[in-house]
Amino acid sequence: MGSQVLSHSDAGTYEGPIPIDMYAGSVAEKSAQQARPHPDMADRAALARARGLGCVRGITVMIVIEALTTLCLYGIWQLWHIIR
Repeated sequence: MGSQVLSHSDAGTYEGPIPIDMYAGSVAEKSAQQARPHPDMADRAALARARGLGCVRGITVMIVIEALTTLCLYGIWQLWHIIR
């Protein structure tokens, strides 16, 4: 049974290797297109950098606000104990 599956019933009709020249060009073009960055990729990269810097700025601002709040609360606590 296994030999029947692997055997070729039409002996003598084999035409040789399959011509892939017509497909090779499209594969090469696709790989070349994938290698080139898309025009929007530069815009996306710039946007990602801007968002990343925005995130860093936001975190920095929040740390500064937290430090100032802590200093203000400490100052109020000190004044409270001086007055009492």
